[in-house]
Amino acid sequence: MLRILICGLVAAATLAYADDPEQHIHKVVKATNATQLYVEVDSGAIHVHPGSSGSAEVEVTFRGGRSRADLDTLMKYYDLDVELQGTDVRVRGKFREGHKPWQNDAFSLIAWIFGDTNAVRQIEYDITVPSHVGASLHTAGGSIEAEGLMRNVTANTSGGSIHLWNISGTADVNTSGGSITMDQIGGFVIAHTSGGAIRLHDLAAGVDASTSGGSVTAAFLDQPARGCRLTTSGGSINIGLGQSVHMDINASASGGRVSTDFNLPIDRHRPNELRAALNGGGPELYLHTSGGGIRIFHGEPAGAGHARNSAN
Repeated sequence: MLRILICGLVAAATLAYADDPEQHIHKVVKATNATQLYVEVDSGAIHVHPGSSGSAEVEVTFRGGRSRADLDTLMKYYDLDVELQGTDVRVRGKFREGHKPWQNDAFSLIAWIFGDTNAVRQIEYDITVPSHVGASLHTAGGSIEAEGLMRNVTANTSGGSIHLWNISGTADVNTSGGSITMDQIGGFVIAHTSGGAIRLHDLAAGVDASTSGGSVTAAFLDQPARGCRLTTSGGSINIGLGQSVHMDINASASGGRVSTDFNLPIDRHRPNELRAALNGGGPELYLHTSGGGIRIFHGEPAGAGHARNSAN
């Protein structure tokens, strides 16, 4: 009976969501001389991409409510501030205290189906900025995506995935529950998720990445400039390396084996460890999993990086 009830609720929600009303807010500020974008929102997904107009444009889309009138009523309690302060573009979006709608959890789904009009199912921030800016992005609940920026990017979400690609500077990201995918990052990467997979590709400067519950898949087809540290508390690690990459490998698996198709010695008495200099050695490649195996091999592992494809 429980399964039937859940299936019924999901089916009802799927049909209802197809007719969700929408509301949009659009704001623009001049940003020709801006160097940094700051985004702070209390809920919703954030998407940042480059533009050529010399302006910062913010489009916020709301979906949900039982009718357009209900959604319009909710919007009276929402504030969006977009302003240029010196060389900083600052975006703040929030519902006023006591008026934040339920969103994206089982209770809001049930309440919405049974007639609670105070529900916004989805909030999205689509932000266009000049490519020469950096970005500091924070949402209390939602995914974060950024592409094509030439400076450093930081991203933090209390619940959602993070996807970055084609970033020239460093990247420092954290999510309390979601996957992390990165591709073509020029600077050093720091990444942590409390519950999700990590997929990495084309990280030129090195990486320190960890997940408390998920697999790690990465490709270093060209020589990274610094060491790479990849750890997981509950999943496997799959690493693809270019033929000419030279690193000091330090790999250990508490709950599985370490395997490789490189000509490296693995002690048959300690199959869960590998410590060896690949192609004469170099920056350290530190790998550790507490709940899975480790595989190190030539070429690109399936599912590594390509953040644009992973995000779509």
